[in-house]
This record gives sequence, C-alpha cells and structure tokens, in this order.
Amino acid sequence: MLPRLAIRVHALSPRPRTSAASCISTPAATARPKRPSHLAGILKAPLVYGLGGSLRLHAFPGSISNLYAVEYCETGRVLLLDAGCASDFARVQAYLFSRGLSSANVAMVISSHAHPDHAGAAHKWKEIGVRVVAPRGINEWYAGPFGFMQWRIETGLVRYLETLHIGPFLAAFPAIVNQYWPSKKVWFPRHLDWDREIPIPGPLAPREELDVPVMLDEAFADWVAVPVPGHTDHMVALYHAATRTLYAADSLVNVRPKHGLQYSIQQDFLPLQVDSLVRLSRLEVRHLLMAHGGACTVGALGEMPPLPDELDEGLDEGLEEGLDAGGGEGGGAVGGKGRQARQVAVRRPHLSIDFRGTLLKLAASLHGLRRVPSLKGWRGFAHEFIYLPTTFAPRNRRIAKALRRRAEAEEAAAAK
Repeated sequence: MLPRLAIRVHALSPRPRTSAASCISTPAATARPKRPSHLAGILKAPLVYGLGGSLRLHAFPGSISNLYAVEYCETGRVLLLDAGCASDFARVQAYLFSRGLSSANVAMVISSHAHPDHAGAAHKWKEIGVRVVAPRGINEWYAGPFGFMQWRIETGLVRYLETLHIGPFLAAFPAIVNQYWPSKKVWFPRHLDWDREIPIPGPLAPREELDVPVMLDEAFADWVAVPVPGHTDHMVALYHAATRTLYAADSLVNVRPKHGLQYSIQQDFLPLQVDSLVRLSRLEVRHLLMAHGGACTVGALGEMPPLPDELDEGLDEGLEEGLDAGGGEGGGAVGGKGRQARQVAVRRPHLSIDFRGTLLKLAASLHGLRRVPSLKGWRGFAHEFIYLPTTFAPRNRRIAKALRRRAEAEEAAAAK
C-alpha cells in the first residue's frame, strides 16, 4: 500500500547491538534515515524484541513503510519480510551493520506483493546473491500497457512520498520529473526475477483452496504464506505458528490509531478482501506486524504485555544518522555520532482487542458492498486516479466480473 498523510506513530526505543550467534547484548550505535517520516503508521525508531525461542524481531522504519527482519540467533540467519522501496536497500544494510550483522546474514527476502514499497528493493538483493521469494502472479500485476502506466504512476508516487518533507507542493516537482527521468532511488523492474515462486492458488480459486496455507520455503519451513488477495490479486501474509506471529503486509493497516485496525483494499476486489479478513481471523495471533501501522502484541481486553520470556531492552536514544549522503545508493555507512547504549526497560505497543472479532467486524462491514464507503471526497478521487490503470487492466476486469457473478450466484442460492 502507498500510505496517506496522517498522524505519526509514537517513538519506540531500540535495543542494543546483539551477537548473531549468541544474542548477547553489546553497546552500539544505531542507524536511522536522515529525516523522520511524515507518513502515518511509520515507526520513528526501531523496536527489537524476542518472539520466543531463538527468534528475534527487528522492526525499523523504511522509506514509506515499516521493515521487519527476523533473526535466528542460533544460526545468525536473517529473514527479511518484504524488501521495501529501492532506497530501503541501503537503509537495511546500515541497520544490520549497526546490530553487528551484515547483508551476508540475510538468507532470504520475501516480496508479499508487487507494489514498490514491498518489492522495490528485491532486485538489489537478488544482485548480491540473496534468495528472493515471491507469490505466484506477482509479475502479472504490471504486465501489459495498463500495467506499465500503473508502474509509472506508482514510481512517481513513491518519489513524491519520499520527498514530502520539503512540502506537499514542492514534492510534486520531483515526482513529475521522475516520469521522464526515473530516479535510481525509486526505480524497480516491472518483472521480478525471483528464485522461488510461492505456489498460491489464483484469486478465483475455490475458498477451500485459498484457506490452505502454503509453505514459504524449505530453508524456512517454520513459516507459511497465507493467501490474502484484496489489496492486490496475489498478496500473501506470512505466519509463524510456533510464535503466533503474523506479518499482515497490507491486508491490515493502522494509519489512524484512533480508528483501530483498518483494511487496505482495491475497489474491484471487495469480495476477495472479505474472504481474506475471515481467513486471517482463524489464526492465533500474538505478534501483529503491519507494513503501515508498526509492530505490536495482541491480547484480550485487559491483558498487558510483556510476556515473561519476552522482556524488551533498548536504547534511550532514537536512531542516529547512518546513511550516506546519497540517501539510497550504495551500502550506507554508520556515522560516528552514535551515543553509548545503555539497557533500559521499554514497553512495546499493545492492542487490547479481540483480534478475531475485530477482523470479522471489518469483513461484515464490507460484505455485499460494491464500493468502499470510506473513500469519499478528495481522498476517494486521488485513490481512483492513482489506481485507474489497474481498474481498466483486462485481467483485473475479468476477475472483477467473475467475482460479481459468483456473488450473484451465492445471493440467489441463499434466497432459495
């Protein structure tokens, strides 16, 4: 999802550098983007905590979305949940270096769907020999002339959001220039050269097939991919059953904290989004990770974290300057302005909600609708304009017609 302007998320305290093999904390400086994000749902500082066992979660701010790396402390392997924008490639490398890791520790990178804030840097990881995994159908999203137009619009939108700190009107000029002279900071290929394709069923497959999770990869057999079409026709969420961790990608967002969890949707795929929300509601979730909304623990009303075996530790300072002056190209070096770290107790964000009930309510609010009621006014107009080529793409129109026919058939069967 390409997020909207809204409220910032509260700052979170990071954890000191840790050894990949033993997970022993050592003082270190951390790296951050050169400027705070002006977008809603983006972390202002990293959050690091144990998921249970030997797994440790690194959540840190990307260019226009949050980035998540799961560290296997016993082996030093790192699993990157979504590649982020093209400019996030250097940002991830700088962050890993600040934690005593490097790109050599990254064993696999996943792209949950084709949008530039999730797959924009995948080709750069591929170039340095990291295994890239993506769902089936990801290369069909930008295929054809309408897909090409959508790809150009979204690269310009990423450029706009990345320069939004200079002002909403001035940021329009780099975005317009990017349409004629694409910037290397936001450019990404329309066709992703993946190493493994996650064999998920198509969006029109029977619900029984879509309800079956698919193993992510043999190297990370403890993770499964859950098909969640709706935001796109091929998006997957990632689930780790042992630690009850769900990376929702863009199927759930929290860009307006006062409103709680929300959905992110493509107008033509409303029925798919309803099924995806119901599918996610069947999972037992303790740790919820959102690309636009941050990381949090989820519990029943009145339940407070942290769990006894998941105590958090962090730095009393935010991220320090860490990227090179290029802001996105090259490896990125950690600057010398970092302060000494000291271990302090921090409280991670927590949602005291009925997770299953909340998702079912969201699904019920969309059931039977043909348009999202919240997309009104200038926001609705902007959304319709940005995704206009996707709406008219022949493949998406066929999917939308098939979904309408299936909904009509189900309504007729229910009436009998």
